[in-house]
This record gives sequence, C-alpha cells and structure tokens, in this order.
Amino acid sequence: MKLQLPPYTIDELFTPQSFQKMGAVDDWGYKFVNPQAFHDKGYKGRAVHFVIDTKDVSDHPDVEPKLLKEFCKSFIAEPAGDGNGHGTWVASRIAGLQDGVGVRGIAPNSPIVGVKALNKSGAGTDIALEQAIMYVADVQLPPQFNNWPRII
Repeated sequence: MKLQLPPYTIDELFTPQSFQKMGAVDDWGYKFVNPQAFHDKGYKGRAVHFVIDTKDVSDHPDVEPKLLKEFCKSFIAEPAGDGNGHGTWVASRIAGLQDGVGVRGIAPNSPIVGVKALNKSGAGTDIALEQAIMYVADVQLPPQFNNWPRII
C-alpha cells in the first residue's frame, strides 16, 4: 500500500497558540486512521502509550486523567511540564481531544506516560533519547499493565 499525504507547506513554526489563531484545523490524520471504525467494534486501546517528546507531566484536561504520573520522567534539565506544546498535543490525540464534536482519541482507554527528552524548542540529544527509550523498556509498571504492550 502506498501512503500519499496531502500537499502542505510550512511557513512558520507552529505552536499551540498559532493553531488557536488559525481556528479549526482539518484533521486529515485522524480521518486517515479512522479510529471510530475500531471504537465501534469495541477496540479503544489496551496498551501503555509512552510519549517521548517535549512533555513529562501535564495539566491538560484531556490528558491529565490518563497519565500514570508516578512514571512520567524527564531526561533534560528543564522545568516540568511542556514548554512547547507538541508533547501535550500528541498525548491529547491518544487520550481524546475535546474538539466540539466529542472525544476523538486514538486509544481513549489507554494510559499515557510522558517522557521528556526534547526541550521547549523541540530539540534534544541522542543521549537523552537513548535514556528515554531505555526507560520505557525497563520501567516497572503496576501489575495490571504487566501484559500490556508498550507503544512509543
């Protein structure tokens, strides 16, 4: 199967604030994946999702209830949270972003662990990324998640 993405241009670095200024953004990725077809069959996620990105913990209302906070970890010297917004956005797409249509998450029943390996500019080192990946592989999660897949 050949994947063909819609045409796009990037004229600036997009931040959550710039998306808010633009208004509603057509979410072609959600439409392409079409998780609703899986949700209708009862599949709503049964894996622990590790978001290795710009966030560790979050106060985002869609993400907060899904976080396994005691396992969120940072591998960079930067304050906790998400100074960029991208990691929170990724986690909210897994959890279920409230968008006026309802909750549209890819895996709304799955817990999320934020692993911060990128700074507020979205940059990071290979060492921080390696540490983050090793953490995901080695961290001991609560017993109810022992047989669940781990998705990065």
